Amino acid sequence: AQQVNERGREYLDAFVAQEQLVVWLNQQGHEIIAIYPVEGSLWEDHPLALLEIEGLTNDQRLAFEEFASYLESPEAQAEVLDSGYRPADLSLDLKSEHSPLKATNGVNPDEPRTTMQLPGAQVIDHVRNVWWLIKRKTNVYLVVDTSGSMEGRKLSNVREALTTFVNQIEGVDERVGLIEFWGDVDILVPLDRLGNNRDALLGAINGLEAGGDTALLDGVNRAYKELQLLNDWERINAIVVMTDGQENAS
Repeated sequence: AQQVNERGREYLDAFVAQEQLVVWLNQQGHEIIAIYPVEGSLWEDHPLALLEIEGLTNDQRLAFEEFASYLESPEAQAEVLDSGYRPADLSLDLKSEHSPLKATNGVNPDEPRTTMQLPGAQVIDHVRNVWWLIKRKTNVYLVVDTSGSMEGRKLSNVREALTTFVNQIEGVDERVGLIEFWGDVDILVPLDRLGNNRDALLGAINGLEAGGDTALLDGVNRAYKELQLLNDWERINAIVVMTDGQENAS
């Protein structure tokens, strides 16, 4: 939205957004107008649910019930509306004087006239599978802080997060590389197709160890230079940085 406002319609004519985001952007001084398709709009819910997992305590269950009760209170529902969302309490007036759902914020409380049903799980799964095949491919460098401050639980969380990230990428054509920084910078796994280096990535992630200073800027700069040398503008080029500390060694 910021790019649209700064660069005008030559950059982009329209984009898909939540109604609440349109309200917020207008409140920040942007000039965005919501268009509600005649064919219908998708209704987005924000449900609150208690996961009945092993080890759930009575106190946790009670806390959930108390929080759910609070969210249904008139005060909380009014706050939901004030934030630009449509409240679950249908008795609240969306056109009241203080409601942000108004034309000056680019939205229309009388819309949408038609709401579309979400497709079934099988359709969504099929769309996701097709999306992985047709979407623009990526070059991603994972840049990981393995300095001394990451020792213990922090690095364990990083290993878990990176493993999940790599495993959730479907297909074999995305390119991913791994760089670690501490007092120095090392390319642990060069950028390559996941079909070639997925196992190497997972092994290197599992073997990450903490120690030394924090050459954060050097780590990011190394990834940036590697992507610049690749000079592949047909793909999305991205750097994902995971760190907890202050730069002190670049």
